[in-house]
Amino acid sequence: MASRVRFGSDDLWYGPGLSTSIEEREKITKGVQFDAMKQNKMTNYSTIPVMDFKISPFMRKGKVGDWKNHFTVAQNEQFDEVYKQKMKNTTVKFRTEI
Repeated sequence: MASRVRFGSDDLWYGPGLSTSIEEREKITKGVQFDAMKQNKMTNYSTIPVMDFKISPFMRKGKVGDWKNHFTVAQNEQFDEVYKQKMKNTTVKFRTEI
C-alpha cells in the first residue's frame, strides 16, 4: 500500500497569507509522486555521468520495505545491529514498513 500526498493548509503550501488553486496543487501533487520523479531527468540522476544505470538505477521501485528483497537474513541481522548502535542517541524514527 502506497502512502498518498495530501493537501495541507495554504500556510504549508506557500506560506502565511498565500494561497494556490486546486489545479496547481494537483499539478504539484502529481509531480512529486515517485513514478513521476523516476521518469523526470531533473530528479532521477540519469543525466549524471558517474551514475551507471546498467548496474542499478538510482530510483528503483519506490516501495517501503523493498530492501527485504535484497538482504539475506544474516545481512538484515547485521544491519539491525549496526543501526541500533549508530542510532542509539537519536529520537528520529524512520518508517521501514507500512
